[in-house]
Amino acid sequence: MNAQTSAFMDYKKVYDLFLGEVNDKFETKTPDIEMEERIMRKQNLDNAWYSVPFAVIAAGYYEVGDRHYTNRSSGCFFELIYTVAGHGIVEINGRTFDCVANTIILIDCSMPQSFHVKRGQTWEYKHIHFVVDGAAENVANHACLVPVYDNGGLHAYFDDILNELHHISANTCFFLSQNISAILTEMIRYQFQDSFTDPQTKLIKRAVEYIHEHYMEKITIKQLAGDEFISPYHFIRLFKKYYGVPPYNYLIDYRLKRAQYLFMQHKFIKEVAQECGFSSTNSFSRAFQKRFGVSPSEYRENAMIRQEDISLDFLNNKDSKDDASENEF
Repeated sequence: MNAQTSAFMDYKKVYDLFLGEVNDKFETKTPDIEMEERIMRKQNLDNAWYSVPFAVIAAGYYEVGDRHYTNRSSGCFFELIYTVAGHGIVEINGRTFDCVANTIILIDCSMPQSFHVKRGQTWEYKHIHFVVDGAAENVANHACLVPVYDNGGLHAYFDDILNELHHISANTCFFLSQNISAILTEMIRYQFQDSFTDPQTKLIKRAVEYIHEHYMEKITIKQLAGDEFISPYHFIRLFKKYYGVPPYNYLIDYRLKRAQYLFMQHKFIKEVAQECGFSSTNSFSRAFQKRFGVSPSEYRENAMIRQEDISLDFLNNKDSKDDASENEF
């Protein structure tokens, strides 16, 4: 956990654990994995790290009590959560999700988030942390923050992943990636089934796709709404309902995260500002500084040194102005 994370785990039972940390007061059905063995397994996985679209970095099967909480402000990975029993509460970007038995949710951990359990209750869940490459990122983003009820066999994929992590082999990375892909594909399929009966969902999804394709251009509410007969006010309200932020905030955050990615390609600040749709280098620099707390030049210099793998995500910039023109960004 980094400095931006606060947590009190309050484990009742830890049924399984891989590459994770836990306090020393827990029960297990099987002996705990020694840290040296965990490190060795991670090294084996690292050898094939860049060979797969979905790379698992941690997994676990826990039962926690009502003193359990976690607050994270950032994390460069995704997290799948499958609730086995009980009731957990996940809050992210101002939205609250109830995690009850047989529900699955995917979280982009770069977003501010918190987990807790209601008083007097417990929460039993399996979780998997993983990172993605550029091609797989779009799949993960489509599956994010849309809870799915498992009325089939998705739980089996989680069990297969946890079991595989105890039998590391040359094929492990590929097996894990295949299972993550299967889970996300099913989650997206469920979403599209729902969208057939919810025209509002289809409208907002089309708007987001338009932002992704035209973020470097000037975008209007009319363009986002397409040919639908809907007022700008109602469209903004719907967008905020589904994504937790107005479309203007979403667009600016997408542009800024795209800028992070472009800096990894050693592009210059003026060039990045233009490619990301900002009207001037100064307006880009102000927005970047406000969003990330460092200037574009500082970030570019540090990113070139670290060679980080920056993935696109859509964070809620709570300080962004919500009072942009309702017709044009």
